[in-house]
Amino acid sequence: MKQKPFHIAILLGVIAFIALIWVQYVMVSNTYRLEYKEFKVTHWHPLFDAYERCLDGGVLYSNAHELIDSMAVNFKANMDTVSTRKGSERMVEEFGQKLITHLQAFDDTDAFLDSYKSENLLPSDMEMEYAFVFRRIGIMVSDSTEINIFKDEEGQALLGSLEEVNPQNNIMDMRTVVRGNTLLSYSFHVDTPSRKSLLLKQMGGLFALSFISIAVTLSALLYTIYNWQRQKKLSDMKSDFINNMNHELKTPLTTVLVANSGLKQLMQSDLQEEKNEKQAKRFVNVIDRQTKRLQGLIDQVLDLSFMGKQGLQLHLEPIPLNALSAAIIKDLELRYKEQECLIQFSDTASEDLSMVDLFHFTTVINNLVDNGIKYSHSPAKILVRTYNPDNAHICIAVRDEGIGISTKEKAAVFGKFYRSEQAAEHGGKGLGLGLHFVKQIIDAHQASIRLESEVDKGSCFTLTFKIHTDHPK
Repeated sequence: MKQKPFHIAILLGVIAFIALIWVQYVMVSNTYRLEYKEFKVTHWHPLFDAYERCLDGGVLYSNAHELIDSMAVNFKANMDTVSTRKGSERMVEEFGQKLITHLQAFDDTDAFLDSYKSENLLPSDMEMEYAFVFRRIGIMVSDSTEINIFKDEEGQALLGSLEEVNPQNNIMDMRTVVRGNTLLSYSFHVDTPSRKSLLLKQMGGLFALSFISIAVTLSALLYTIYNWQRQKKLSDMKSDFINNMNHELKTPLTTVLVANSGLKQLMQSDLQEEKNEKQAKRFVNVIDRQTKRLQGLIDQVLDLSFMGKQGLQLHLEPIPLNALSAAIIKDLELRYKEQECLIQFSDTASEDLSMVDLFHFTTVINNLVDNGIKYSHSPAKILVRTYNPDNAHICIAVRDEGIGISTKEKAAVFGKFYRSEQAAEHGGKGLGLGLHFVKQIIDAHQASIRLESEVDKGSCFTLTFKIHTDHPK
């Protein structure tokens, strides 16, 4: 898969996801506004009618007009006695404060709202807050003269406890004159703190649907990105495997062809001569070793394919691991007889009977020892030891003094086709399958493997198997 088109597809997917979130936001916002309009029709429009009916003289609350009118009459009389501008300004300020204080003291809007709730069968515990927002209070001191006691074009809440005043909770705008003396311009606002929670509760289904659609889309997008990264990693691993396998197969094949060519030439001469006989045997041994190496490479690939499709099939039987490990080490000593290496075995486990697959257990020890020799500086030194960490388990530790594995790569060394940086730098050839097979076999046995390693100081692989209590007949 080409990366550039896929990157474009991912970018388009992210843009589409952001667009989906925006659409959901707009949809939820519009739905909230529609729900609020319905709430206003259901609750505030009847409140408008009730408030209009209860007004006495069309001013604020019941009997408010009498208070305002009496104070306005007194104000006009007092103004006639003031001759200076400063005196007039001081009187206007004092009158404004006094008027608002009296309006607040005699405010009975709470009683009106309680009556409204009762008449409209609203819950008694439904809290309703209100505010009277004034824009202008003016006193007519003569037919052509008006004095503004209060004036604010934006409006100021002078009565009530409602903090959030907005056009949505505006019940009524009023502009009225009280008995020709006082001009009032104000608006009446009412809201309930539970309105938002009530509306959001009604929109619960929409919220759930929006959340599910966003979550599903996000999950699909993340899964697509993850799957692409996984496919890319597998593709890279496949390329590395093919390149490595190509090199691994060519090396023994080339050696076989060269040895076979030399053997043909010897066959044309007298093989009875001692020199030619030794040369022929050497070529035959080379062909034998390289053929076995080719067979081993092919078997690894076949085993990998088989394990991937059907899983690892085990033939478990109770086997003393001390004796089996000793036999495996003897075979390895013969194999590496001509190389500079030392393989030592120590059986310190007193209880060594365990249920294992003979063939696959042998493969595990072979692979661990092979790796220890392959990634060690000459002469290689390998120590294999069995011991009992407790009464229920037996451990087989394979320790080398090789190049080691860095801490950051310990968790990855059992991955398929993985080769550590130290292994690549050391020059050891391989397919990155040995430790992967080891981990698969150990997991199939329901056993465990632990790696301890330090760069340039060596590695130790410790296998832990359960002790089998029943002795073989």
